Amino acid sequence: AFFDVFAFMGGAGSMADWTQRNPPLAGADRIHFTPNGARKVGTALAQALDQELQRHNGQ
Repeated sequence: AFFDVFAFMGGAGSMADWTQRNPPLAGADRIHFTPNGARKVGTALAQALDQELQRHNGQ
């Protein structure tokens, strides 16, 4: 399975956008996710993996 975090976040410039969300999803350093941002990415990754597993198992 492949999960494109860059595309999920919105592409170029998205890390800066994530710092401006309310609540912020990325830290002011524009490198690290906040707990809310990490949860958002983690949830999307888990859903993508689950969907791929279901597809693989023919469900």
